[in-house]
Amino acid sequence: MGAAAVDTIYNGRSGSPGLDQIQFKVPAGVDGCSVPVGVQAGGGMSNITFIAVSKTGQTCPIR
Repeated sequence: MGAAAVDTIYNGRSGSPGLDQIQFKVPAGVDGCSVPVGVQAGGGMSNITFIAVSKTGQTCPIR
């Protein structure tokens, strides 16, 4: 699977000083222990990080 735009639920302040947040829906069909995530805004791209996504509740090994 390649890059995909996602629906943003919320983006803005978290309520804690200096901490912003982005809430989004993970697209259907995305599953795995190391799903890459990046944010593009204002013509710039963030660093890439990884999240675990599981429809079945399986755990991922610690690396």
